[in-house]
Amino acid sequence: MSKIGTLKLTGASGTEYTFNVYPYNTDFKAIAGVYYISKRTEKADGRGNHSAIYVGQTEDLSTRFDGHHDEACFLKNRANC
Repeated sequence: MSKIGTLKLTGASGTEYTFNVYPYNTDFKAIAGVYYISKRTEKADGRGNHSAIYVGQTEDLSTRFDGHHDEACFLKNRANC
């Protein structure tokens, strides 16, 4: 799947982090990473608005979402990114 855009989030320390935004069902390569699960809605200007659902980290993005322990929560909250 193609990258939708980018999302900037500010951590508790004040550090800004930039995330690439992909559809929820994207297949990733086997790399480590921090991930942000959200429900994205599109604004009138075409940009996205994200409601946070979950933040995590993994050693392997290619397998992390296979049977994720909070998958029911993602689906209940209509995660799409």
